[in-house]
Amino acid sequence: MPDRPIRVVVTVGSTRAGRFAPIVASWFVKRASARPDLVVDVVDLAETRLPDALTGFGSLPPEAVTALLPRLAAADAFVVVTPEYNHSYPAPIKTLIDWFFAEWQAKPVGFVSYGGHSGGLRAVEHLRQVFAEVHAVGIRDTVSFHGARDQFDADGVPVDTEGATRVAEVMLDQLTWWALALREAKEETPLHHRLNRRPAPGPAPLRRAGRLRRPARVQPSLSATLALARAWPASLGSDRGAGRGNTAAVPDPCGRRPRWCNRRHEHRSRRTPPTSVSGCGHGARPTPTR
Repeated sequence: MPDRPIRVVVTVGSTRAGRFAPIVASWFVKRASARPDLVVDVVDLAETRLPDALTGFGSLPPEAVTALLPRLAAADAFVVVTPEYNHSYPAPIKTLIDWFFAEWQAKPVGFVSYGGHSGGLRAVEHLRQVFAEVHAVGIRDTVSFHGARDQFDADGVPVDTEGATRVAEVMLDQLTWWALALREAKEETPLHHRLNRRPAPGPAPLRRAGRLRRPARVQPSLSATLALARAWPASLGSDRGAGRGNTAAVPDPCGRRPRWCNRRHEHRSRRTPPTSVSGCGHGARPTPTR
């Protein structure tokens, strides 16, 4: 048991009228509060009513945000109770995440989801990506209720009480372990020294007068381009007509692709008689037959 308990903020993510979230959240909060190593604080987004429109950088946040800030900052871990709306999580949860940043960093986040056949797991997978962006650590094991309204009785207790309790304890054990490990790590090394540290300067050959030099742009030379043109496979032909049945694949003694030859002649032109010979001076070649 830790020397001081882990402070866990349980967020109720649904704000819809007639929501089922309070039943699921109430059961989970009772399970978490029964542990002596945890102190639970419930944040119901239906009561906090965070504004949807974010303020600009440098502007003072609204009163609802400033009132919630110390509660999130004091937390060592979080648990989000979320339903699944259209294969994702409710919008108020995203609003909550976007209003804060440093309060999420280097803290574990557990998930309790509920829904239909999927049990809200698709909402959880989306939340994992969002919390990873704010440097939070998602707990792997999730408490999920498939067909949630049939999984609880009239008293708000899961029908499979033993199974639900076992899964919740596994998730809380992992949440506690991560909370302790991250709290000790932050006490030893302040987090801002790691997240806000500037990148180390590059090696000496890349630096000049205190500034990084841009890498040189490598462009193929004309000679390399011409060499590539001369090496063009004869079986493919040397112009746009090759390969479509209107010209024969024969070697090109001229040695130049038509686009780079500035002499007046016709390379494999359809207008050139079959018996004519091009006379550009680069080398005579018979014009392919049609």
